[in-house]
Amino acid sequence: MDGHAFLRETAALIASGWCCGAEARNSSGSAVEASDPSATAWSLRGALAVVSDRPDGGVDALRDALWGISGVIPDSELDGWNNAAGRTQGDTLQMLTHAQTSLDANPPPDTGWSSPGS
Repeated sequence: MDGHAFLRETAALIASGWCCGAEARNSSGSAVEASDPSATAWSLRGALAVVSDRPDGGVDALRDALWGISGVIPDSELDGWNNAAGRTQGDTLQMLTHAQTSLDANPPPDTGWSSPGS
């Protein structure tokens, strides 16, 4: 998985359910861990965590996805951005689309290393 696919997978989770104030929430609105099988909605950070835990997630793809996000949002604190007053699921999905464009326009620097399995 590359950074673009990572962002698309993150957006797919958020499209199915988005939350704020917790990594994830279940169908009754209770806060749960992002990886909890009962989760039905995820924050930006929670969705990123779920995708990074997938076998094809990988640290390089996460790094590239975060690089794309950093080109779009000024807040380095993902929870702060996600939980900002008035933030919506639509805002988050739009930001993830813009993050893919940002990744195209400004690719991450070559760090000279890869994670095992890359």
